[in-house]
Amino acid sequence: MPEYVPSSTEAVIQLTDLQVIVVDYSAKTWTLKAYDTSTSSWVTMLTVDFDGNVVGVGSFTLPSATVQNDFGVNGNTTLSGSLTVYGASSLAGGVSGNLVVSGAIKSTNVNLKKSASPTVATSTGTPSETTVITPDADHNQIIPLGGTITIGGTLATGEDITVTIIAYYSDSTTGSISKTLSALGTTDLTTADIHTLIKDGTYITKITAKAQSNKTTTSATATVEISAFQG
Repeated sequence: MPEYVPSSTEAVIQLTDLQVIVVDYSAKTWTLKAYDTSTSSWVTMLTVDFDGNVVGVGSFTLPSATVQNDFGVNGNTTLSGSLTVYGASSLAGGVSGNLVVSGAIKSTNVNLKKSASPTVATSTGTPSETTVITPDADHNQIIPLGGTITIGGTLATGEDITVTIIAYYSDSTTGSISKTLSALGTTDLTTADIHTLIKDGTYITKITAKAQSNKTTTSATATVEISAFQG
């Protein structure tokens, strides 16, 4: 399997043996790349910034019927035609060249940014999960790109709030990350946090969150926001 080697500002999400999403935290973009076996190189299919704007579209030829099937495209080895992007606020830079399409390559509201505020449980209570993000009805998976945790309300002296973010996988298992915060304000999820939520050989079907204080009473609030690509 070809391997995409990221730069120091990039994180890679492997979709298939021949497809990756490259998240560039410096450029604030995610890019869908495909491996062109005829040139032994990774080529750009689509680049979208963190605000949901399409900022780049690639042009290439799928080298074989087998590879076409890997991409969900059947019929022609050479794709030609035009690109239609639904749900993007702009198509910056336009489309250069032709996009290879026979059948259905489409982008319908591929970017999501959702938030939820789980009730902060006391130290003697049981925290309950609140759904933060799920894919739309015509998609089946969430690929997280980043997120934040915001602690609001009032914190007592010495009070900590532990927020747990839980990913539900297609194999009916879960994974999670936890952050313990002792001050009001917003904390960004790190690349390492996102990496922890990715499980090899599966996809994420939803992400939830729960929160708990270390005090027997609390006036604190917690809000989790997740930015994601849906597939």
